[in-house]
Amino acid sequence: METKISDIERAYEAATGAQAEQQSQIVALHSQSDRAMLQKARRALQAELDTIKLEPVDSKLSSDREFQKLQLKKQDLERSLEEQEDRVSNALERCQIELGKVRVENSELDKLNVGAFPVRLALITLFL
Repeated sequence: METKISDIERAYEAATGAQAEQQSQIVALHSQSDRAMLQKARRALQAELDTIKLEPVDSKLSSDREFQKLQLKKQDLERSLEEQEDRVSNALERCQIELGKVRVENSELDKLNVGAFPVRLALITLFL
């Protein structure tokens, strides 16, 4: 009987030891599972964070591109305005030259008319 009791005690201790071993394995598996889930969640959060970090850079690059486009457009408009101002200035200068020529012609014609006035007057009085 003592042998049976001691066999039962040994079996109990072995079962208790096996149970403890299984529990520690279960705890280890849970820890591994938890770690795996945490790592997966961490990677997902890191990916999202990286995306968020890149978005302002992308929008900043886009803003920089838009700014450069606007700068180029401004330069084109300024150049076009300068060309228009040059054309207007040249046209005004040509008008001034033409006006000067017309004034000289008119002055010469006035001189001819004044010089011819006595002759015309004499002719008019002759025919009257």
